Amino acid sequence: MKTMKFTLITIMTLLVGIVFAGCNTQQMQVKTPQKIESTNKNISILALGENKIHTFHSISNSHIIETPNKLILIDAQINFKLAKQVKTYVEGLNKPLDRVILSHAHPDHWFGAEIFKGVKITSTENIVKDIKKDGQGYINRLKKMMPGIIPTQIIKSQSDVVLGNQSWDGLDVIVEEYQEQEAHNSIVVKIPEYGVLIGQDLFYKDTHLVASSQSGNSNWINILESFAKNEAKEYQTILVGHGQNSGTEVFAEDVEYLNKLHTLIESNLTQEKAKKVLLEIYPKHEQEFFVDITVSRLFK
Repeated sequence: MKTMKFTLITIMTLLVGIVFAGCNTQQMQVKTPQKIESTNKNISILALGENKIHTFHSISNSHIIETPNKLILIDAQINFKLAKQVKTYVEGLNKPLDRVILSHAHPDHWFGAEIFKGVKITSTENIVKDIKKDGQGYINRLKKMMPGIIPTQIIKSQSDVVLGNQSWDGLDVIVEEYQEQEAHNSIVVKIPEYGVLIGQDLFYKDTHLVASSQSGNSNWINILESFAKNEAKEYQTILVGHGQNSGTEVFAEDVEYLNKLHTLIESNLTQEKAKKVLLEIYPKHEQEFFVDITVSRLFK
């Protein structure tokens, strides 16, 4: 009798284990985003079931998340001219723009936000503080380069972006914030059901990186290596801040670039020589002027 009872308990335990294992397998199953052809050469589109992500490719990228009832824009371009192109495209989708989320404080991602008047501009508390701290300096340095098409004062932004798991009009997302890498603070939006990761300037694809400090570069490498080890298992589609959208190979590519940059720094090269070497190593990379920014910050 005891043997029969033990056998029944064992069988029940195994059945429960199988059922839960099946449930976990279903939960972990990732759907594949579908690419949609766009007639606009600056736009790439991904379909995520009843949702879409429209990426506007330029000096920096803006991502328009289209849900059944509204639109959410991530980043607003470097100037009014480019922001107006994004706005025109947004208006053609015939859905209300719910908000503009700023991924970090660098000017190529928020100078154009003024064009979206009447729409909530928002980010995290840390990123809003970064904009308030550094924003006017960016404006003062760049106003002669782009006269009349950048703001004269810092954009007024709310700081109510919530971190963690949440639903955007039925689309489940995870919002995370990372410190001291390409920027002081920046956010990542994960869409686990479709394995999509919107990383903005944590990731550059076939484009020269903008690097600000050796300590920031080291932490940036740590973050990228962590993504390669962990997120790459579940997220196969990586939407970047600069360049074309990518797969998980971008993690290793950016680590390689930063490691080569570190080697050049240790060689005590001049700015001119460092730029020359980087252009020789990466002859096909876009945005050559990003190299000027990087070498001016890291080389004498």
